[in-house]
Amino acid sequence: MQPENIPAGALTHINLGFVQFRDDWKMVDEYGDIVTRVSRLKTSYPGLRVNVAIGGWNFNDPPLTYCFSTMKYDLDDIELDWEYHSTEDRGGSLDDTDTFVVLLSELRGAFDATNSGWEITCTLPASYWYIQNFDLKSMEEYISLFNFMSYDLHGMWDRDNKNIGPYLRGHINLTEIDEGFNLLWRNIIDPKKGVMGMDFYGWSFTTSNKDCRTTECTFSTVGDAGPCSQTAGIPSGDVQTYYDPVSTVKYDVYNGNQWISYDDAQS
Repeated sequence: MQPENIPAGALTHINLGFVQFRDDWKMVDEYGDIVTRVSRLKTSYPGLRVNVAIGGWNFNDPPLTYCFSTMKYDLDDIELDWEYHSTEDRGGSLDDTDTFVVLLSELRGAFDATNSGWEITCTLPASYWYIQNFDLKSMEEYISLFNFMSYDLHGMWDRDNKNIGPYLRGHINLTEIDEGFNLLWRNIIDPKKGVMGMDFYGWSFTTSNKDCRTTECTFSTVGDAGPCSQTAGIPSGDVQTYYDPVSTVKYDVYNGNQWISYDDAQS
């Protein structure tokens, strides 16, 4: 789909991720002029906000805040996606929790000095394991929307995690998502700031035992790459379908030992 064909009439925000920066902190539209073309949709859809998403450590350097204030793309907001600070298995440090709040404060100050209409949104993991390290109450002052990644809860990365283990778990699980959202409510975060994200793909595993396919069973590695995606863990092909109404996990089994979870209208 071309940017001009996006049916944006029902949308309030479009997040473009992820943008990169040169050594001089100028933003690079590495996909040609995609950012500019998406931003032009605001001409046809008044009220639409177009944001860019930045992940990793790119936003730790002060020159970047100045860069955003002078960029030419007619953007409205910036999305911060740090996956995930303060978590050792993601290379984080315990100091990251406080550092992130300081970052938000300084960024908000830089924006207000130029255009108070610019907003800051933040990506949050739905998994309690990761979200527990976010100081949500302190962050709320600077954040317009908390965008929950209600997917990728489980994957190949679980295999070497001693607290989780290599079990066949759906990467979308309503029970775990609810636990993550509850942390917002316990911090008295305005529910209007919580946005639940949805994916359009599934993650697959190769089961350790082809006769053991339930969520109590284990996997040995990621699933085989499919002919469409050509990405290990995201397959395609004919399947047997199962559904767990408690966790709302939908999963398929195919080729004997391939197991994939995903979302559909039922889940």
